[in-house]
Amino acid sequence: MINKTRNVMLILTLLIMLSGCVGLKKFPPIQQYSNDDPPTNLSNPTEISVEPSATSEPEVINIPFEPTIASPDPDNLVQNGYFLDDYESWVRDLVDEGGSSKISIVNSENSRFDRELQMEQAGKGNLILSQTLPLPSPYVTFTATFEMSSSYGVMWALNGSGCGMIVLVYEDSNHETLGFTRILNASESVFAGTGMLGAPEQFSDTNRVHNMQVDSDKVYKDFSLEVYKEISENLLAIDPNKVAFITIALAVWAPDSGSGGALAISDIVIK
Repeated sequence: MINKTRNVMLILTLLIMLSGCVGLKKFPPIQQYSNDDPPTNLSNPTEISVEPSATSEPEVINIPFEPTIASPDPDNLVQNGYFLDDYESWVRDLVDEGGSSKISIVNSENSRFDRELQMEQAGKGNLILSQTLPLPSPYVTFTATFEMSSSYGVMWALNGSGCGMIVLVYEDSNHETLGFTRILNASESVFAGTGMLGAPEQFSDTNRVHNMQVDSDKVYKDFSLEVYKEISENLLAIDPNKVAFITIALAVWAPDSGSGGALAISDIVIK
């Protein structure tokens, strides 16, 4: 018991000596308070008062929605295929035989760019818009969104209807025509291809010509055609590796008074 008391006294003595030697800061004695007698003067002069705040609704910030604007495909080989620059890079040919030809660029929900070319032929004559471009390889794909229609005239039994048409003309390095693909909407004369005087030629396939009939007044969204596959399977007289240029021809045609053809097309791409 004496040793234990001696140890406690030794520790207390060392603490007192250390406090005197190193100058430890002496704090004022801690005052004791009862629950009925709260402190009125804290040792820390800085007092922080926390005021309760009323609950408020979070502020709603309306951020307007801005749709992503489409941008032209940089890999598209067709110049002005979206008609953003009106008729730039396209060549127009008109055969005036007494009918009425119309062409315009209008707003359209069918296009990613809200731009659509519209061509109409009413009565005898035809209108063509074309563009020739070099092909780095036959392994490209043609795509477009379009709608065609056709109507009969007074000589419908002999002449058939007018037509809307997209023609892909395949050319060699000397711009010689090797063959072509026609995408069209037309109704042929019952005498077409019969050899009768005045009867038109028939829309018939050969090893250099392929015709693709489409429905009237139907929108073909993102219609696509693989050029190498088209030539290899439907135009067997053409070597696809000899195709150096391709001409895109957009046409409307009517054989007589009262007949007509129409074509609306947008987003023309070859890549």
